[in-house]
Amino acid sequence: MKKKIKEGIMNSGKVIWYNELEGYGFIEQHDGKQIYFHYTAISKEEFTKNIKAGSKVYYDILDTSRGLEATNIKFIERAA
Repeated sequence: MKKKIKEGIMNSGKVIWYNELEGYGFIEQHDGKQIYFHYTAISKEEFTKNIKAGSKVYYDILDTSRGLEATNIKFIERAA
């Protein structure tokens, strides 16, 4: 069962790693911890296969059976 954490509060962080072939990566949160994301968590309006480390994002956090996961990801600033 998935449960949203901090309802109504968007978190911010930066993409530190993304595997384009597998479609997943990690975001570094402000506390230095890393959170997993899958490309399907990026809003359709924001999605591009060109996801680069260093891109700044807003996101929500889901508590899943596999641990915390970023969802509803929106880009603040894309890395070059």
